[in-house]
Amino acid sequence: MEELARLGDPAATKGRVILAHLGNGASLAAVSDGKSIDTSMGFTPPAGLVMSTRSGDLDPGLAPYLARTEHMTTQQFYDMVMVLPGLTCPPHQEVKEVGVGEQQYQVRLSDRQPDEEQDIDEVPDITVKSLWRTVPAAVPGIAFLSGGQSAELASARLNLMNLRFKSQLPWGLSFSFARAIQQPALEIWRGQEANVKGAQQALLHRARCNRAARRGEYTAAMEKIG
Repeated sequence: MEELARLGDPAATKGRVILAHLGNGASLAAVSDGKSIDTSMGFTPPAGLVMSTRSGDLDPGLAPYLARTEHMTTQQFYDMVMVLPGLTCPPHQEVKEVGVGEQQYQVRLSDRQPDEEQDIDEVPDITVKSLWRTVPAAVPGIAFLSGGQSAELASARLNLMNLRFKSQLPWGLSFSFARAIQQPALEIWRGQEANVKGAQQALLHRARCNRAARRGEYTAAMEKIG
């Protein structure tokens, strides 16, 4: 609400406002006189709006229908909605059967965030081998969201994937415009005009680091130069 007052009409913060958080995750909040009175979020993560890896609200009749027609157990239904929503690691022929074009689809490899202390060599290898098994060669590129890790670690892991496997990969590996690129700049900026130049420099630095990682040319020494 403070940001709304800063960017728009301060009077808007005293009336009825709908806040929309729309991105990879999505939610709505109803605000009255500066206080949240309702939200689209529910008891579990899939509830609410449709998101990139969440189904959104489901008809209560879906579970018994799938149990009757597909003999789906409670655990299988839970896994489908909570753990493996969307198009998840399908064999190539299944991609065609469900009518999803090979040029653009989403693969969710795991619901588990990597441990920052986990061997830096392990994550790139597991990721690339999983993609090899699931992503058709016709897909032009894969852009990671890069959350759950520091910007530096994300660059290091992307670099290792390209350094080790780039000559063997049928698709490019990179980042979307996400945490590994923009988060450090946002932390410096904090909505303050005096911090704009520093935030721009941080954004440029991360872009250069990830451009190098995209080529397999990133090194930890680049962080000191930035």
